[in-house]
Amino acid sequence: TRLSRRPGLTCHSFTDTGADRPSGFTLHIPVRDYAAHDGEALSRAVRLLRRHGVDTDALTRSTGVLTARRPEDGVGLIAYLALAHQQDRPPRVTAYLSSEAYAVRPPAEGVPRRPQTVG
Repeated sequence: TRLSRRPGLTCHSFTDTGADRPSGFTLHIPVRDYAAHDGEALSRAVRLLRRHGVDTDALTRSTGVLTARRPEDGVGLIAYLALAHQQDRPPRVTAYLSSEAYAVRPPAEGVPRRPQTVG
């Protein structure tokens, strides 16, 4: 799938001053622009976390604390997912959450819907 709505971001880290290449790399994907609603984004995030051996409880609890609405009623609560690779370390996954302080974006139209299960 091409990132035609909002581009992904990449970051290289240069933490080893003696190295001639980056020691780490992070890919940030703006999932809020490619999920029909937050239920789908949460399902994707949970799958990614599990694939990398990360406990999903903190993410699922955090989304419930940030909003009382159903995940299917908006999109943007999970703004980005990031996968970081650092030399000599296991991969890390970071989920960037939005507080929705000003507004809730309605579910997306025209984004292919995929089945979602969380848990």
